[in-house]
Amino acid sequence: MKYHCSGFKSIDEANLSEYEGAIDVFARRLARREYGKRGEAVIVRENARSQDGRLVEYDVFIGTKDRCNRGWVGRNVFLSVTKS
Repeated sequence: MKYHCSGFKSIDEANLSEYEGAIDVFARRLARREYGKRGEAVIVRENARSQDGRLVEYDVFIGTKDRCNRGWVGRNVFLSVTKS
């Protein structure tokens, strides 16, 4: 079985602990893609889950600390993870 998220290479489930591990990987990839190597991701919450449990949607904050370390600069995104 693999985990999938649109726009990213799939992840083999042997390396993860269910969806939470997969969303961490995908969210971190997106943060680094948009904010460079200092990009970070915080999983805010699970929004929805399909009845069969194969699709889960998350609300994720991606960004980086501002240069003065007084706060965060970033945005919220929705990511959907599917299992096949």
